[in-house]
Amino acid sequence: MIPTIAAFAAKPTVMENVSFIVIGFLFVLVVLATLSIVTTIIGALCTRLIKEPEAKKPQAASISRKPEPRADGIETEGDIPEHIIALIATATHVILKGRPQKIVSIRGSSQGWAQEGRREIFSSHRVR
Repeated sequence: MIPTIAAFAAKPTVMENVSFIVIGFLFVLVVLATLSIVTTIIGALCTRLIKEPEAKKPQAASISRKPEPRADGIETEGDIPEHIIALIATATHVILKGRPQKIVSIRGSSQGWAQEGRREIFSSHRVR
C-alpha cells in the first residue's frame, strides 16, 4: 500500500483525480457484478438440487378447491367431520336462542391463529 501512496504526486492534477475516481468506481462495479453473478449461480444450483416433495403439491391443489355441497345442503371446505358440523349448528341455535336458522356454508380461515393473536394483543391495550 505504501508504494501506491508514494506513486501519487504531491499536488495531483484534475485529470489524475478524475482517473482515480473513475477507476475506483469501475472497480466497485466489477466487484458488485461479480457478487451478483455468484449469488445467481448459487441460487440456480440450490433450486436444482433442492426440490420440493411431490406430496405437498396435490395438497395445495386440494386446499384451493371450491366448497363441496353435502347431502344436508351445507357447503364445506375439505373434510369437516360430522360432529364439528353438529357442534356449529348447536352453537348457532344457542346464540340465536332457538330462532330459525339455516347454515349455508362452513369455511375455514387460513389465518385463524395469527388473527386470534392479533385480536388478543389489541384487546390488551387501552385506548386513551
